[in-house]
Amino acid sequence: MRNRKSSVPEREIHVRLWEIFKNVIFREKLEFEGTQFVDIKFEPTINGRPDLVIEAVEKTRARKLPLLIIETKRKVPYRDPRFDPYSIQVIKQAAGYANQMGAPYFATCNGEIMVVFETFTPGVPLIQRRLKQYKVFYEEEFARIVLKELVRFKLGVGKWLPLDDIFVERLRSFHRFITPFMYEALTEKLKEDKKFKKEYNNWLKSQMFEYSDKTNETIAEQMSYLLMNKIAFYKTLESQIVDVDLDKLEKIETKNGVEFSQRLQDKFQELTKKADYEGIFQTTILDSVPVPDKLTYHLNEFIEELGAYNLGRIKADVIGRVYEDLIPPDERHRLGQYYTPPPIVDLIVELCVKSPDDKVLDPGCGSGSFLVKTYHKLRDLKKKKNPFAKDEDLHQELLNQVYGIDINPFPTQLSSMNLAVRNLKVRSEHINLFPMDFFKVKPGMALVPKEFDVVITNPPYTRQEEMEYKDQIREAALTYSDGSKIEMGARAGIYAYFFTHSAKFLKNGGRMGYVTSTSWLEANFGKDLQKFFLNHFKILAIIGYEKRVFEKAAVNTCVVILEKADGKELIKERDINLTKFVKLKRKIKIEDVLGAIKPTGKDYETKDIKILVKKQGNLHRDTKWSKYLNAPTIYFKLLRNPKMIKLKEIADIRRGVTTGANPFFILDKQKADHWGIEKKYLKPCIKSTQEAKCLVFEEKDVKYYLLVVHADTEELRRRGHSNVLSYIEDGERKDYNKRRTTESRKIWYDLGELRPAPLLSTLNIWQRHLIIRNKVEVLATHNLYEIRPKNTDVLLGVLNSSLTELFMEIHGRVVLGEGALAIMVYEMKNLPILDPRKITKPNQKKINVILSKLADAQRKNEKDAEKKIRRALDKIIFDTLGLNRNEQKEIYEGLKSLKQMRLKRKEVDVLVETAEKWKPRKKAKRRKIVEEVPSKRLDTWMKD
Repeated sequence: MRNRKSSVPEREIHVRLWEIFKNVIFREKLEFEGTQFVDIKFEPTINGRPDLVIEAVEKTRARKLPLLIIETKRKVPYRDPRFDPYSIQVIKQAAGYANQMGAPYFATCNGEIMVVFETFTPGVPLIQRRLKQYKVFYEEEFARIVLKELVRFKLGVGKWLPLDDIFVERLRSFHRFITPFMYEALTEKLKEDKKFKKEYNNWLKSQMFEYSDKTNETIAEQMSYLLMNKIAFYKTLESQIVDVDLDKLEKIETKNGVEFSQRLQDKFQELTKKADYEGIFQTTILDSVPVPDKLTYHLNEFIEELGAYNLGRIKADVIGRVYEDLIPPDERHRLGQYYTPPPIVDLIVELCVKSPDDKVLDPGCGSGSFLVKTYHKLRDLKKKKNPFAKDEDLHQELLNQVYGIDINPFPTQLSSMNLAVRNLKVRSEHINLFPMDFFKVKPGMALVPKEFDVVITNPPYTRQEEMEYKDQIREAALTYSDGSKIEMGARAGIYAYFFTHSAKFLKNGGRMGYVTSTSWLEANFGKDLQKFFLNHFKILAIIGYEKRVFEKAAVNTCVVILEKADGKELIKERDINLTKFVKLKRKIKIEDVLGAIKPTGKDYETKDIKILVKKQGNLHRDTKWSKYLNAPTIYFKLLRNPKMIKLKEIADIRRGVTTGANPFFILDKQKADHWGIEKKYLKPCIKSTQEAKCLVFEEKDVKYYLLVVHADTEELRRRGHSNVLSYIEDGERKDYNKRRTTESRKIWYDLGELRPAPLLSTLNIWQRHLIIRNKVEVLATHNLYEIRPKNTDVLLGVLNSSLTELFMEIHGRVVLGEGALAIMVYEMKNLPILDPRKITKPNQKKINVILSKLADAQRKNEKDAEKKIRRALDKIIFDTLGLNRNEQKEIYEGLKSLKQMRLKRKEVDVLVETAEKWKPRKKAKRRKIVEEVPSKRLDTWMKD
């Protein structure tokens, strides 16, 4: 966890800063826009004077003047190396030095963050004069950036922080500062209070966390947000809300952490009696951890500081942006939040919320993005119906229509705040946000209505292997409203259960909009989810993207829009529904997406968007729906060609051997020589097609050997084969015999009868498409497929063609979000290929010659020659199918597009634009980007 302890002592901070600034000033004689930096004064005693004073000379003046004061210490009532550079006392201390010396700028720095302020700004409170925040790194480039920025500010061209950004950065900084204190308090409580530790463990399990130091660090971060948010929101209400008699939150005069916590909690409870802000000020098990004594001083400073902000001047939509943007996107996933880019939120809400009276549920609400957008959408619809309606009059009505559930109290607090600040001129009488396990909520419970008009969410993407309480979740989610059981494969991720459970809350005709993994479009368990959709909904649209939407989650995503049409009487209505598979190829405005989706009843394609329309009833016969999103048009023409067959019709396909303990069974030459294993027990093998230099695998390519032993240890001992026996005994000492796969065998190390296959293909494809001829007859491991055809050479040519590569791109699936293409065994068996028997005898002979040339070019790594030879192979395939030049071009373009799309999945982008173009944060380049740049203004995303 960051900042658990101060990383750089105060004394070292100002010495190291002095060194880098000194080097730049004296060695480089830095001059910028008419200002020359000439000196830096160093105060070695750190007592009653500023630590560093940077002096400069302007062209119009001969005398050097102090330009910047840097303060790296503070006076506190106890010794603690940690200090907050935003602390009002620290700022006052540094501002005092700057005033005395006449310096126009001053900075506070704790070794990790430097905050630069303007000393003299008439009419602006001291706390609001900050200009910029920087992440500190101790290199000369940091000094150059700060000094040049100072001159820009002096010239009036520097980028100033607006008040709402100042507030956001202050809250983030304070959170970073108090988190180590809260972590210490939590760990201390866990050590001393066994009853609490037991309750805490149970609570963690209910939140789907496992107890660990890492988890405790995450919880400490959440605790810090919860505490800070309560204080900041209370102070915001003080200056904004007009119809609640609210007692001011003043400094709490005690240094005892337990007493401080109790008095603060009492204050919060008084507020909840006057207005329904329970979702924000709710008490949880985490509130039983008192703040540490040392933190009381800083919390009182924070309370005092918030009083110095003129929060009453900040508009409600700006305060909303503050809370929406408080947690940086790159921290959300670590804190258990699933961040949804605003344009995707906008798109789903626009497609689902249709009436001003809609009741809307988000069953995994997170920090409230969907609920806030829904609030705005409903308000707009109501004002369209009644243009004279006032926002203040509509506020509670709107809050009554939106509901949110999240298993973690932290995001529900954020959601409550995000909704409450939509209008602070009136009290929020009731906010329907509930920190609960969604799978324990049933329609019609006291908390929620029996039916909703809309259900929208971005559910967790946890894979089935990571799910706890899976049996309980399945029991709750797979029991439908009428008591029937919903079929769902055991490998389904948790989002599949969100679909089935939330369907029970949706009224017939109501709409559901999800951002979800694309795996249900192609994985085995997907057929059950597809069947559920087909039997209970009109599938209105499935919207995919050519780039990955979320940077941190390695998951490929799509938007799913459904309309509930439950019941046997609606079978015909469901079957004639036109499902639109929408692929966004480039950035496109939301209104253009909506305009393209709504009217079309036939296929439609532009440079920005492709829409394939399928009658829903026809989808029952197919489970590979991903092809409707990804495949080029030529693909569907090829499927109808009578010369196409499935690979399984002319070849036997099976997976290579699964050893259950590769480190034991697979040896390189060095390891085999070390043990001296008798050669009869070592068979050449291949682990990956990357070991092949070309499409022909020869003896010189062999790198590994597979241990193949059928005799038991007694027989080996009788034969006198002591070396292999010693190796097996060593494997038993390492417990290889106790693994699940090995333990299931009669003789744990006996892999059974193995037979080399003439052709080999890989499970996972990155850049290179290659089917191998197994000339040396190596054994294949589980990462490869063994193909046993009737005519090896001709099939090898067909499989290495661009046509087969195209079909593999379509019939495989992208593994997670990292760009690798995985082909499952059933997909390989059903792979469409040109029937090799349809190729004429002369062309079969040509293929044999071409394959020989192709292997030679590959082995020599002659890329241009390989491409030319492959085109000659493709021509035979295309001519056999009777394809014209345009159709051949479509194949090449489609293949190129699919490969680029797959390999670009690592890129992050959103191919939907709102009023302001949105770009996700890029990963900061190490030691290059040092400014703490405020995020883009979220209120512009939420504009009408």
